[in-house]
Amino acid sequence: MPKATPPQDDRLTALRRQRGGERRHLSLPERVAEVTKEVAAKRVSEAKTRAAGEPLAEAARETPASSSSENLSYRKTKVLHPNPKVMQANRIAAPALDTPEADIFRMLRTQVLKRMKQRNARTLGICSALEGEGKSVVALNLAISLSQVDNRTVLLVELDLHRPSLLKSLGLSTEKGIDDVLAGEAEISDCLINPGYERLVLLPTRSAQNSSSSMVLSTKMALLANELRERYSDRLIIYDLPPLLPSDVSIAFMHHLDAILLVVEEGRTQKGEIEHALSMIDDDLLIGTVLNKASRISNRHYGYS
Repeated sequence: MPKATPPQDDRLTALRRQRGGERRHLSLPERVAEVTKEVAAKRVSEAKTRAAGEPLAEAARETPASSSSENLSYRKTKVLHPNPKVMQANRIAAPALDTPEADIFRMLRTQVLKRMKQRNARTLGICSALEGEGKSVVALNLAISLSQVDNRTVLLVELDLHRPSLLKSLGLSTEKGIDDVLAGEAEISDCLINPGYERLVLLPTRSAQNSSSSMVLSTKMALLANELRERYSDRLIIYDLPPLLPSDVSIAFMHHLDAILLVVEEGRTQKGEIEHALSMIDDDLLIGTVLNKASRISNRHYGYS
């Protein structure tokens, strides 16, 4: 596998924030943990100026009078029922079943909720170093599992516009998606989907976009991210982000996030690629690293075989 080389674009440096937070990780094999420690040791503590542009003015919070009013709002969302065989083929675990796969995501859910509660976080980005490491599978399984607890709604937003997989993983299709919203051809309400799980809402990408970078980094996307965050104060938002190394899209979007989870594929992602990916994530945003497609499953780390 060719090694990823650091991007030469100075915008990346300008977009990285250093706020000196302590790295926290979910359970990992020793090789990933050691790489993480090495990267953390190399960090320069001097402050760097954030150049992500002027922050958007915060919209006034629109908090429902009660949870029932929010549930009523989501009952108006279009309901589509996934194909169970397609879900199984794409490694999407049914949360109610007593299986090792479902147990893994229940444990991951507990860790994520704990870490996010510690920092009062409501927006979580899930990314990987390279394409094909399974971040979208982790994002969807985690979103389904999170929607089963805590009496809160979960919104999963698909921002990997270049390689969307959310609808395919569920065996679904839709007439409108977030790509249509960003192109000015649809409203958010036209695109939201309830996949048959109470309190879970999806905002998928309808079709792959060649100009995905410009769409995600647009002013319209910035306003949309702000609207999604502020509309309901108790909603948890998960973003399925593009891989870190091929472009600067995820780095540029990080100022919209409270937390980030990095997905690493066992046996594929090289040490240098992990180091580079970790160096692009702010210390105070990274809440953990998930080892995906692991050859074994144990209580000491998260795997998915």
